[in-house]
Amino acid sequence: MTKVQKDLVEALGRHVGDDRILHVPLTAQLNDGVRRERTQRSRSFHFASLGVAVAEMFGLKAVEFFENGVVSLNLPPVAQVVGARATRSAHPKALNGLGRLFTPLLGYRRKVRNPFLLRTKGDVLETMRPLGMADEIERTRSGADVHHLSDMYHHCGRCSQCIDRRFAVLAQGHATHDPAGTYAVDLFDGARPRVQDRERVLSYVRNARFFNISDAAQLLRGFPEIARVIDDAGCCKEEDSARRAV
Repeated sequence: MTKVQKDLVEALGRHVGDDRILHVPLTAQLNDGVRRERTQRSRSFHFASLGVAVAEMFGLKAVEFFENGVVSLNLPPVAQVVGARATRSAHPKALNGLGRLFTPLLGYRRKVRNPFLLRTKGDVLETMRPLGMADEIERTRSGADVHHLSDMYHHCGRCSQCIDRRFAVLAQGHATHDPAGTYAVDLFDGARPRVQDRERVLSYVRNARFFNISDAAQLLRGFPEIARVIDDAGCCKEEDSARRAV
């Protein structure tokens, strides 16, 4: 991913000016190449710690994660994916907890926040065209399976991140900026012999249809996990947090 990050930094610099971009790359490598705990539950803590260290060097009081709200809330796609099976690394409760953890260490209130909490991936992509940056979408990566990517296939097309990305790109009319040929498995007609891969796409569509026809009360009954965001959203009054989350 080193070259991907480098190319994105250069692209951002061309749009906003190199003097406004400071890339601080850090390498984290498994000692023996083996993941004993596959959920990588400590990722957000690791990233936040590095972000806080850099922010402290520049006298900044906040660290920001940029993750769309659907992924941040991480509602279970199927009933079995609950509890320890869902990491919720960018969930408002997790980020708020990180802020509380770092505050006594630094002696003042440290905020760890997500400006994209109340946006979908489609909402985020919608801003690209008026900013004149739609061409840079192709440079970005969203998939979870980064170890098996190639120069031809930038995305696996099977994981939930790829599915979410592809639906959002097509919904916002950005197909030309995210070529279908860069996905190892096409969203609509790609072969998915594994039952878990088929269920992943089906559950995405199933939940989208449920969201579309449900009111706030039905959503809260179907996904009571939404209530967990109310106290930690930090973006609006409590009653507004509930309304905007659903």
